[in-house]
Amino acid sequence: MDIYTLPKKKERVAETLPASPPPLPLLPFSPPSLSFVPSQKAKLEIAYDHVDLSLDDTVVYDDPAWIPSTDLFDKKKPAVRVTWKGSPLVIRHMPFYDRLHPGEASIASTLRLTPEQFLKCKRTLVLSAKDYHARNMAFRKSDAQKLCRIDVNKTSTLWCAFNKLGWFHPCP
Repeated sequence: MDIYTLPKKKERVAETLPASPPPLPLLPFSPPSLSFVPSQKAKLEIAYDHVDLSLDDTVVYDDPAWIPSTDLFDKKKPAVRVTWKGSPLVIRHMPFYDRLHPGEASIASTLRLTPEQFLKCKRTLVLSAKDYHARNMAFRKSDAQKLCRIDVNKTSTLWCAFNKLGWFHPCP
């Protein structure tokens, strides 16, 4: 066989490939799904982000037994003692400070939380405890840590304080 009798490269490729691929069967068209399915953690964080602090507690807590009582703060002996590394945050002139009881303001300041962060955490944790109670489940620290968008150690400290205050159970 000599070089002059070999087919040219394009001719060889054309001989080995079929003229066109076989047609694919037609499938019913379904547009891509545009719905967003958030993860479990995202769902929990969304609850914290959507806390409306403009509403009064009596509106938010449909059952008056679940409204957190600040009566324990008014006793002579401190109801809850919170410690945190670093100096307390000055929150006196921040928004929502007027909505805090002096005992709550002390906790928020010690944990270096703004009044808004404290109130969002308080409302989120108490409402979640209510939900867990309705399902006969224990509301654990790890559950609380998934809910708040603050440091997990601060959330753990808040959980301990709120639990000592009895805010995770309905008032008798």
